[in-house]
Amino acid sequence: MAHTENTREHRTFFQRPLFLFLSFIIFCLLFIAIFYLGSASAVKNYNTANSKVPSIINFGADPQILDIFSKYGALFGVGLGVLMLISLFIWYGLASLLKLTRHRITVPIILLLVYGFWFLFGLKLAFFENGYATWANGIIYFTGRQLFYSTLIMIIGAVALLFLPGKKRGGKNE
Repeated sequence: MAHTENTREHRTFFQRPLFLFLSFIIFCLLFIAIFYLGSASAVKNYNTANSKVPSIINFGADPQILDIFSKYGALFGVGLGVLMLISLFIWYGLASLLKLTRHRITVPIILLLVYGFWFLFGLKLAFFENGYATWANGIIYFTGRQLFYSTLIMIIGAVALLFLPGKKRGGKNE
């Protein structure tokens, strides 16, 4: 029996699926915090963008859109977080099937893949997307920058995980 105990995998907390769930919680909290910290500037930018769109100038902006996004925009981050969590577990399951989860680099790579995709989406929304309707401006100004900054922080955390030392076994690092 002692032989099976010695051959058992020794994974750190950062290599376990629970850490992926923790990263989901951290992302959601970051998004919500950034949403509420930047809500005043989001309203200002939303109103400024709406004042420059000819169709909105001619036909008016629906005030309900601003009300909906300012009240419930933080939940958009939770919804995106759920999509990210599903993606994280799909990638982790695939890595597990391929026996890659025993390597300490696997989880940071999965985090970089998933959060990197959403980072690029947030970058596109926040800095390169033009809004031609009030709902589009709501998505751009109430979720774009928040998504960009929260995923940027998550990517920095994933890169930091790459540089954490592994467990020492037999006098050498993994």
